[in-house]
Amino acid sequence: MTKNLSFSYSKMGMYRECPQKYKFRYVHQIPELPKYYFAFGTALHSVMEFIYNPARQFFPTLAEALAHFDSEWNKTTWQEKGYASVDKELAGYAEGRREIEAYYQKHAATFTRPLSVEMKS
Repeated sequence: MTKNLSFSYSKMGMYRECPQKYKFRYVHQIPELPKYYFAFGTALHSVMEFIYNPARQFFPTLAEALAHFDSEWNKTTWQEKGYASVDKELAGYAEGRREIEAYYQKHAATFTRPLSVEMKS
């Protein structure tokens, strides 16, 4: 029995970088340790989806966006996020909040409805 194959840009990039790494990850499915920058990026991406959700009639306030970030951030522990320590995770959390605040300071006055958003398959 053969598995259904799926290809993506990142999978092909990994194969070009190191076929053995690709084999470990996608053929043998050996799990990798979590990387903090993925958790950080995922939390901020979730906030952007929250802000630009086409189902919302109004854009959320900064306080609502920060509350959403807090909720996303607190779904996992610092170890699950891949941080080396609680202190490093707290620094990442503070940086995420600063970035959201800076985004609002720069763009909130000119928020416009998106033409389209990412679609889930």
